[in-house]
Amino acid sequence: MLQQLRDNFRHLKWTLWLVVAAFLIGLWILPDSCSRLSARDGAVAHVGSDSVSLEEFQRIYRNLVESARASFGERLTPELEKQLGLPRQALQQLINHKMLAQEARRMGLSVSDEELRRAILAIPAFKDESGAFIGEQAYQATLRRAQFPSITAFENSMREDLLVAKLRSALAANVFVSDQQVEERYRHQVERAKIRYVELPAANFASEITVADAELAPYFETHKEEYRRPEQRLVSYLLVDQNKLRASLEVPDSDLTAYYGAHKDEFTQQEQVRARHILLKVDDNRTDAAAQQQMAALRKRIEGGEDFAAVAKEASEDPGSKDRGGDLGFFGRGQMVPEFEQAAFGGQPGKLIGPVKTSFGYHLIEVLGRREGGLRPFEEVKNLIRARVQSDRAQGDAERKANELAAKIKKDGLKTDDQLKGLTTGSTYLSVEKTNPFGAQDPVQNVGRIPEFSKAAFALKAGQLSDPVKIPRGWAILRLDEVKAPRIPDLAEVNVQVRQALLRQKQDERVMARLAAARQELASGKSFDQVAADLKVEAKQSEEFGHDQPIGALGVLPSVSEAALKMNVGEIGQPVAARTGGVLFQVADRKFWSAADFAQNKEATRESLENEEVGRLLSALLANRQRELAPTRDPEFAKRYGLAEAETQG
Repeated sequence: MLQQLRDNFRHLKWTLWLVVAAFLIGLWILPDSCSRLSARDGAVAHVGSDSVSLEEFQRIYRNLVESARASFGERLTPELEKQLGLPRQALQQLINHKMLAQEARRMGLSVSDEELRRAILAIPAFKDESGAFIGEQAYQATLRRAQFPSITAFENSMREDLLVAKLRSALAANVFVSDQQVEERYRHQVERAKIRYVELPAANFASEITVADAELAPYFETHKEEYRRPEQRLVSYLLVDQNKLRASLEVPDSDLTAYYGAHKDEFTQQEQVRARHILLKVDDNRTDAAAQQQMAALRKRIEGGEDFAAVAKEASEDPGSKDRGGDLGFFGRGQMVPEFEQAAFGGQPGKLIGPVKTSFGYHLIEVLGRREGGLRPFEEVKNLIRARVQSDRAQGDAERKANELAAKIKKDGLKTDDQLKGLTTGSTYLSVEKTNPFGAQDPVQNVGRIPEFSKAAFALKAGQLSDPVKIPRGWAILRLDEVKAPRIPDLAEVNVQVRQALLRQKQDERVMARLAAARQELASGKSFDQVAADLKVEAKQSEEFGHDQPIGALGVLPSVSEAALKMNVGEIGQPVAARTGGVLFQVADRKFWSAADFAQNKEATRESLENEEVGRLLSALLANRQRELAPTRDPEFAKRYGLAEAETQG
């Protein structure tokens, strides 16, 4: 391939910018992120016949970290990376990419050597100053900087990228967007309105409206289907309460010291400091000299007696800590940029440090406290160890006890309440409990919304007992007591709900009638402020909004936005039902679409719609392939990055 690259560089045509851009992004290396990654070889995930290598994961992960660092700056720690889901996102991107490449091959798509060659030669990093191919040695060096283990690995990756690009092109070729759809989208992009409005809450009429008992039956008769109950089940279950079991466990001190000795890394803390800072950025709006001058003035204010936190809230340009008075909390080494870290760890509590210059700008720092590093004394962590050992043992003991009870129930044919309660005699952590009727999607009384519990209950026949099921309180063995067929309940069962629904209906009717009268008053010449005063509510002015966009405190209310965007300035809308009552509005300002502007933007709008449709097709394709292939990930890798099975398959 190298010789062919040299021979054919002069024939290069500009192609596939998306693939080229992806490579260029990968050239930017983040050493601090790399150092946190496992150096273990092998695949981190398998997708059908393909695998995701550690090197591929590292490249994508670095790109995501770089993007996050642009937002979070020096506050981006390894812990925050996991909270943001960056490892999960990186792995899922790669899994999706592998699935799309497989789909492309299944469709008969392929990438020729010539296509690969042209795409590689389109990358500026492989050109010298004269525009010629940089040569084999420089080519290999560039790939090493981009963390590719070999030329073959890079070219395989490029071939896969091109294959996915071909798949996307194939899908795009089958997408049709009508002129009507294009015009509608353009209108949604440019049409805007502002309104004056009043919101009349239904609760304002609560004291005026009552519901008589005689009204309930007629209302219920005409709304019965709204109260239809799905199939419900009542269950008894033998509970092994893990928390009560844990409380009953005695752990000798010898076990605690043994755990301490075997897990010293868990109780070793690194040196940490707590600091607060004020950041002034150096950018197009502020020169280096201006930042130094402003920071010197801020330092002088604090030295003169002003509160550091108050000055930070006023002047700091770090959005993450500004509202906390610049407080960054405790942090260890390796979590901040080197210049900031050196200053913070070298400073004394209560003393101002700086200005300190970093890649973010200038910082004024104050150290608030320190935590010395090293192994915490046994006595300090003894109770923590006891709780941890008790929890670990209780978890295993509860599962083991539940399995033993299930085996005994099955062997002895135990089914009745008395037989199950007999198993709890003398135990502090065993009990027999009963549920209220619940549907397949309902939360269960004292259990919660636990799919495994509901699935087990709806798989049983009357009188049958289940295998042990894990629930938050421990383990449960279910017995199906009764099946309630789908039904419409008696009025007595839903009396409260029916009364509330009828009351709200009456209130809503009163709201809409009152707003309709107010609209007539506006049409007769009364001012909007006068009408609002009569309704005893505040007249409000919205910010500019478009189709399906929030309207101030009203939120997203399509019935208002769509009506307003069909009206002219000064027109009064019909009363509209809202979540809390009703809304009456008048159009205060309008921006209309222009046919001339639309003509200029028509094809760009069409392209945007086509891309969205391709995206939907790709999402549907990925969802199907995800179910078919069921990608798996390396357990050790997943544990290191906190990746749950559901995350990598989602």
